[in-house]
Order: sequence, then C-alpha cells, then structure tokens
Amino acid sequence: MTDAAPSSRFSPRTIKYALMASLALNVLVIGGIIGSLCFSHGPRHHGPKSPLLGFARTLPSERGDIIRQKYADTQSEMEKLRQAERRARAEARDLLTAEPFDAQKFKAALDDAAAAEGQLKSARMRVFAESAGELTPDERKQLHEWLEKRRPPR
Repeated sequence: MTDAAPSSRFSPRTIKYALMASLALNVLVIGGIIGSLCFSHGPRHHGPKSPLLGFARTLPSERGDIIRQKYADTQSEMEKLRQAERRARAEARDLLTAEPFDAQKFKAALDDAAAAEGQLKSARMRVFAESAGELTPDERKQLHEWLEKRRPPR
C-alpha cells in the first residue's frame, strides 16, 4: 500500500495565481468602499454659507426668515467679492508658473489676493453683525451656545 496523498485537480502554481487574483480583487473592492466614504466628489462646502444661517434653522420660522432674507439680499454682492478673490488667486497662480518669473509681480498678485480675501471676509462679518443685531438678547445667547457647540476643539 502506498501513502500517497490524493492529487488535486489544480497545480500549486494555479492555486497561487488564483489566491493572488482574489487578494487583488478584495483590495480593489475594499479600497473603493473606503475611498467613497473618505473622499467627497461634491462641493467642498456642505453646510450653510454662514453659521448664522444654520442657527436660523433652530429659530421659529418668522424669526429665521428675517436672517435668511438679510443673507439673500447680499448674495449678489458676496458673489462679486468671491469672483474677485478667485480672479486674484488665479492671477497669482499664473504668475507663479510664468517665465521669466517676476518675484515683484508675484508678490503684488499675492497682496491683491489677500486684499480680495479680506474684503470678502469683512463683508461676511458685516452681514453677520447686522443679522445678529436683529436677534433678541435671548436669541443672541442661544446663538453663542450654538456656536460654542460647533467650534472645533483646540
């Protein structure tokens, strides 16, 4: 009698390649799932354009409408400021790759981009301040608590 093990239909080489293919497929599927959970393909900004608009959702309808209307009234101004900031940044990026490189022009373009960003931020703060001025003292306290809960940890 012989103690030979029963032979498999598949050679060790075939099994090795099948296991590698299975591993590669698993890596692709798991990587796709993780990638879809980690990376958004939508717009960068998912929440409201202002924290006050998010807070307005917590107020009674007529009170929240006052804040939403204030922001709606300033949308065209804000869009012009956003476009100016994008243009200034694009000009700086173009100068970065231009040959011959002119450091003075690049620095001036960066200064223009910073100024445009500052104008946009200042306009947002102005609208925020005006909107907060429409709130009652109790609503301002609620706003403060609401903002503190959403502030990132330091």
